[in-house]
Amino acid sequence: MRHTSSVFRDEKFELGIYHDYNDVANEIKLKHLYGKLAMLQDALIIKNITGCTVLDVGAGYGFLAKRLKETGFTVVTIDPNPRARKIAKKWYNIDIIPAEIHSAPFKDGSFDTAVLREVVEHINFDKTVVELHRIVRKEIVIFQTNLTLFVQIVRWLIRHKEFKPGLLTYYINTLEKFGFRVQSIKFCDILALPLSGGLLTRQWCPTSNWIENIVIDVDNILCKFFKILGLSRYVCWRFCLRAIRVS
Repeated sequence: MRHTSSVFRDEKFELGIYHDYNDVANEIKLKHLYGKLAMLQDALIIKNITGCTVLDVGAGYGFLAKRLKETGFTVVTIDPNPRARKIAKKWYNIDIIPAEIHSAPFKDGSFDTAVLREVVEHINFDKTVVELHRIVRKEIVIFQTNLTLFVQIVRWLIRHKEFKPGLLTYYINTLEKFGFRVQSIKFCDILALPLSGGLLTRQWCPTSNWIENIVIDVDNILCKFFKILGLSRYVCWRFCLRAIRVS
């Protein structure tokens, strides 16, 4: 008979709360196109943070937490996945608290900012925002998949499952319902992210430094072009949302 905690973890994989990552392959991908892209994504997240104390929710491998610390923020990380916590310690020397955001072990107003990097599809967002309203003084920064029609089709084709996927409007409405006001939304990643394979599939372009750099340059041009046309939210794979606490 399996131990109860093992059964619980298996259910989380089945529900799409956890993903069965290939950690060996991802360590390599973080040194190629996806790693370069993740660095740019993290820079966008950091640019949207105005506070000093940051809670990194669902820290995963820990590369965002590492960059937050290097930038000078006081960072606390949480993630319930023991496998991710172990790797974060091994790769980046990041100590992650074994906790879920729905029942965070923190006092009221403990942090200026909470960052949720590709996390909101793995949690009950309503309960999360209620808890964040309790422990966050200033703002929430969300970096997440922009669930366009194309992204939904791709997920269906590769049979990729998330626990609670939601449209951008859902996140905006929920934040405003529980005492936050959205200040900015920036869209990114049209070409580079799908070609990088993300953390779930293989890299689809050659693992050549100059080709990867060209892909990123072209992606930046495309993002600027579609922003001018006002079509970013319909073609970009990711969004970065900043919401401030108003009540």
